[in-house]
Amino acid sequence: MTAAGATRDLNPEIPTEDLANFFTSKKVPPFWKNTNLVLQDDLPESVWSYFDRLESMFEQLGVTEDRYKKRLVTEYVHPTRLKEQWKRLPAYKSGTYEQFKTVIMSFYPEIRSLTEGSVENLQRIMSMYRGILPREHQKLMNLIKGVQEEVSKIRDWEARNDTTILTEQQLVGEFLNCLDTSFRNAIQIKLTAMYEQSKQLERMKKRDKGKAPAAGTSAGAAGGEGDNPQEEDEADWLGGGDEMYDPITLTKVVPVLYKYNLNRVIYVAQLVSREQPENVMVSGGDPPFVPSANKGKNVPSGFANDLAAALKALGVVVPQQPAGMQTHSASQKGQSLPPGILPWTPLGSGMGDSKPAKVKSEADDNMLGAILGKMDSFAKDIKSEVGEIKKGQSAMMMEMEQRIEQKLDRKIQDQFNQFKQMSARAAVTGSDGDNTYKPPARRFATNSGPPGGFSATPSFARAPGQYGYSTGTWGSVNNLECWFCKQPGHSVRRCETRDDLMRRQIIAIEGGNYRVIPNNELVIPIADGQGEGTLKKIERSLEKSGHKNVLQAVQEVQYVQEGPVPPELHWQDEYGRPTNSRLAHEITQIKEMLVQGVVQPNRLPEPAPEEPPVTSPPAGVDARQWEQFQQFLAFQNQQGFP
Repeated sequence: MTAAGATRDLNPEIPTEDLANFFTSKKVPPFWKNTNLVLQDDLPESVWSYFDRLESMFEQLGVTEDRYKKRLVTEYVHPTRLKEQWKRLPAYKSGTYEQFKTVIMSFYPEIRSLTEGSVENLQRIMSMYRGILPREHQKLMNLIKGVQEEVSKIRDWEARNDTTILTEQQLVGEFLNCLDTSFRNAIQIKLTAMYEQSKQLERMKKRDKGKAPAAGTSAGAAGGEGDNPQEEDEADWLGGGDEMYDPITLTKVVPVLYKYNLNRVIYVAQLVSREQPENVMVSGGDPPFVPSANKGKNVPSGFANDLAAALKALGVVVPQQPAGMQTHSASQKGQSLPPGILPWTPLGSGMGDSKPAKVKSEADDNMLGAILGKMDSFAKDIKSEVGEIKKGQSAMMMEMEQRIEQKLDRKIQDQFNQFKQMSARAAVTGSDGDNTYKPPARRFATNSGPPGGFSATPSFARAPGQYGYSTGTWGSVNNLECWFCKQPGHSVRRCETRDDLMRRQIIAIEGGNYRVIPNNELVIPIADGQGEGTLKKIERSLEKSGHKNVLQAVQEVQYVQEGPVPPELHWQDEYGRPTNSRLAHEITQIKEMLVQGVVQPNRLPEPAPEEPPVTSPPAGVDARQWEQFQQFLAFQNQQGFP
């Protein structure tokens, strides 16, 4: 057949006798009588469902011709514009039905996620359900329905591409995250009991291996539906067989839970949900056991059996139940159940005996007492360990405090010794002849005369203790005045005018004095805070030499008077090195944080109260020496040189 003939056979719009007879036959439903088959909109889900309905109709009518199928696809499209778009596709006239369908499906990328599934869709479904309680049956079934559908699509894609993108352990973990804590605990106990029963059954099989079955055994003993439970392949519902499981201990209960596959966990979740109606539901994170408060109520016996098996696996000794206690009805003894599935009678269903099973309060009390005893032993061990840790931390804190105090004492003593040495030298060179502190004289050099002379000894005109940290804490600086620019609120070391002149290279420090660079003249700064200030002397020097315009840029700057300088600015010297006050403050903060972390681990440390000013000398220090020490600190702060 030629290419033109093949195209003619695939084109649904070319009228032929067989095509006309097909659409006039009674088998093809007319457009106006098939509202359920018609495509009403252009949504991806609607298009996907539309092709699914059409292909079902093709199968029922026995339609195999490609052009018949393509004609029927466009026949039941209600939106006229959409129908015209599909008919204008090249695959409609020259392609097969599968090619035509593939082109249409490519216009709707969301259909691929509906048919193939994706991890994003699975995560979106699971994010819609959080904290499901065992009594919320409908919400649980909605989650199971969506998860199983999406996982099935993902598994099909993995089979076609020979790869794995989701493991059973990941699926089980994500599924359990959608459940409440009490629900997860109940599933864990149920799976633990099922595993113990399966192991017990396996041990019985190994013990009886090699023994021939006696004549006249029942069908159940031979594997049929008799008195014995039905046997199933353990590898179908375990995560890989016996070799993946070790003997269960207290620390290995959760890992065993995550080694079951998703289908088994979903199956057990449905069992637990049915076994825990609202009248016996335990809320919160408590384990799903039946408390003694339910004495006389109808409760499922599966709880007591599951909990007993789980406690046995955890090493908790539980007293035996009385001989007369009924665990399940007589009608349940002949049930054929898989390994690990315990007998269960729905509440209020009327099935089984007329008297449903009851749990005696004595057994509940014994079981609860065993659990509480085990928990008390754990609590005692934990308390003893915490006590040892606290003792060790207390010893470490005491040792750390002692080291810090010794270090601070050495620093303070070294500084005080330095002060006494300087005071002694000043007493030797002073004119009074007594032990009064005299600040060191300034050394200067001029262009004329012998260098190395000394200026007059400066004197103090202010009371000691008013220059910031000289009182021990941040004191008042309202009366502090800079000896350089005669502005209040700062000292020479923090004078912005002085720093600006040095940055502009108008002045430079030379031998304890200021070198005026434009006229190369040396200006001696004031040493007692009296008079007009060093800046005025520099201005007069520039005026005499005709360089007054040099200070115009500086005079145009508006220096705003600031308030008291915060302590942080006084915690480092002019070279950026931390001062002793800053070190002591940081060490105190660290010590308080460590103490608060030991006493109250989950509470932030309280802010340290403000320390009162030091107005009196420490113990063991002479008052006269203390006053001289304050004068020494005040004078050091006003010096603008290293």
